[in-house]
Amino acid sequence: MSTADETQVESEAPKRKLDLDVEITDVGPCKKHLKVTIARSEIERQFEESLGTMKREAAVPGFRPGRAPRTLVEKRFRKQVAEQVKSTLLMASLEQLDEEHKLSPITQPELDIAAIVLPEEGPMLFEMDVEVRPEFPLPTYKALTVKLPVKSISESDIDAQLTKYLEGHGQLVPKLEGGAAMGDTIIADLRFEDEGQVRSELKEVQFRLQPQLQLQDALIPDAGQVSLGVKPGESRSTDCQIGSHSSDPSLRGKTVRVTFQVHDLKTFRLPELDDAFLSSIHVDSVEGLREAVKEQLERRIAASQREALRTDVLAQLLQETPFDLPSDLVTKQEETTLRRLTMELQQQGLSEAEIHAREAEIHANAKERTLRNLKEYFLLQDRRGRGHQGR
Repeated sequence: MSTADETQVESEAPKRKLDLDVEITDVGPCKKHLKVTIARSEIERQFEESLGTMKREAAVPGFRPGRAPRTLVEKRFRKQVAEQVKSTLLMASLEQLDEEHKLSPITQPELDIAAIVLPEEGPMLFEMDVEVRPEFPLPTYKALTVKLPVKSISESDIDAQLTKYLEGHGQLVPKLEGGAAMGDTIIADLRFEDEGQVRSELKEVQFRLQPQLQLQDALIPDAGQVSLGVKPGESRSTDCQIGSHSSDPSLRGKTVRVTFQVHDLKTFRLPELDDAFLSSIHVDSVEGLREAVKEQLERRIAASQREALRTDVLAQLLQETPFDLPSDLVTKQEETTLRRLTMELQQQGLSEAEIHAREAEIHANAKERTLRNLKEYFLLQDRRGRGHQGR
């Protein structure tokens, strides 16, 4: 047999298993506690191997490499060798644990390496907690009933979408004639009163007139209807519903009176659909532009249908398959979600004070979104891993 063949046989030889005693106990949802005992014979064997390597490589004054007496090398480098032995045994035992017990850890094990001691006598012990993937029976898919949402596109839908598109190429200009109409921009002071007393005021608030106006922690349900026709210098009053996360605890959940003192009106001046404009957006005709808008709506509806089906299926599967989540993973992921939600609010222009006022709401949303996303993730991963059973 050639040397190359011998090398191949050696590389394919099974790795020697350590003499380990492993105790595994459940200590929480998706969490296991491992107590591992490494036999004294393994420590002695690894110590001999590491000491032999050290003897061949160590630089000892007065001796050529590999020629220093074993007792001198052991005395001089015992602490260094002991650390090497501990590290080697620890890594080898972790690999063996993974191969033999298939724990599927999903977070870094809680292992205090510095606290592990290589004893002078007896076995080496270490303990750790490991979070593992949740286990649950694969749900049956053929029992699901889903309904595809259907939406037909009308000419009015195309008109509305075309207007939105043109606004992106238009200008917001003062409205010099007539009162406010839906879609106009109003600049007004808002005064909130409760039982005849002014509780707060917002100066020069700019908002697009829609059927209802959603503020940071309040809702004005009929803002659109009340404000139709209003002109600069005029005021309108209606009811306002204060949210449960208002910065004023005494107003939370109450209905108060809000007055709009209008200062200015603006509207969009849309571009003319002439040849110059159509050429600038690379469209040949108005009909071609409407067709492009219709295709965009169709793509949006198709994407919305796919998302609705996905949401419906996952909701049914999660209801059919309840399971616990790893608590440490939830905590870490919730922190990431919380940072992302806070960043989104900052990008929307909310100040630090406004974000702080909504802290309880943001934390609740982060918790809910994290739990839902993690459950969906494990459910889908488990489905891919075990195949399409039950279909």
